[in-house]
Amino acid sequence: MNAQLPKKGQDYLKEATEQIGPCLTLSIECDGGGRNSQIHRDRLRRSVNRLKKRSQDSTANRAMFSKLQSLIDNREMWAGDYQGVCIHISEQVTRFLKLPYPPVEKARIEDEFCLRPAADAIAALSDWLALDVSLKSPRLYHYDGENVRRMDEVELPSSVHSFSEAGALDSGQNAHVRRSQGRGSPRLVSQGVNDAKNPRELNETIFMREIAHALQALPQAKELPLVVIGDKRVVSGFLNTYRHRGGEVVTVSDAQAHPSSLEVAELCRQIAWEEQQQQKSQVLETIEEMRSRDGVFSNNVREVYEAARQGRVSAAVLACDDDIWCRIGGDDLPKSAKPEDEDAFEALDRIYLETLLKDGNAIVLPESEIPGGKSVAAVFKW
Repeated sequence: MNAQLPKKGQDYLKEATEQIGPCLTLSIECDGGGRNSQIHRDRLRRSVNRLKKRSQDSTANRAMFSKLQSLIDNREMWAGDYQGVCIHISEQVTRFLKLPYPPVEKARIEDEFCLRPAADAIAALSDWLALDVSLKSPRLYHYDGENVRRMDEVELPSSVHSFSEAGALDSGQNAHVRRSQGRGSPRLVSQGVNDAKNPRELNETIFMREIAHALQALPQAKELPLVVIGDKRVVSGFLNTYRHRGGEVVTVSDAQAHPSSLEVAELCRQIAWEEQQQQKSQVLETIEEMRSRDGVFSNNVREVYEAARQGRVSAAVLACDDDIWCRIGGDDLPKSAKPEDEDAFEALDRIYLETLLKDGNAIVLPESEIPGGKSVAAVFKW
């Protein structure tokens, strides 16, 4: 699996390949996001009614439409800042992705999910720890790529003022909090810190170190990147104390004090999105650089599909606004087909999935932005 795709994105693709039976894909633009959620839900209902009319009436389809109706009726799920949604439903799974971009609209039931409308969002499905490092009531969150959970099980100091100035001295040395034994009652141990600091600076140092110890005790701190949210000076003070073992640290100093869980989720989503866009640009640059090399670059859908199936595609860019239907002929090679043909499959989605599942890079763009002006452009490994 491509190392550039976060684990959550990898899991999403693996799950997509394991579906048995019909797979429902719906993607719609959502101008205004949650502010206009009633409009979006009404549009989706109309799209569902049209899809029902042209779909087979079966037990499996009725079950999927029932799941879809539950999503439409869940008003809380439609809150937030987004520009589109993509829904994937089968007998086994129900997935609802908010998109920070307006997708090409799809409404179909096939043997496989249509993944390209959600490609950028799937690539941004990454886990983060998020710390609101306010000097009063700091909070720790876990962002799972879609939602945020406040980690109340992690005990953080309640306030910088919970550490007494007198108690912070032990035999003439400034003290260091090792482990809190209940909020507001830390256990102090002797630690050789510069005793020239004034009491407020001393309290703040102890406060930051207590937060750092709590984070360092978390197994997730070894694996997940960290977002630190707060006043610029306070964030700087914390980072002078803490070294994150999970690698990447992103600071946010322009957010309002004590953002809500929803606002923390939006911040993490935006950070993951910006990283995904940078990686996307790098893939496109690689394809442009290799375009002039004979035998390495291709705009031919059938040729790229065969290479993807064999694990030979290093990088591919695919049109988001086109569908190309194929079937496998008697010579085991892809042939042109119509969507209603038996064993027909959508080739661009297959290329996307096969490339990523076999350690390549795949991105999605409008056809007008693809090198060579075709529905696909790819660079081969060999």
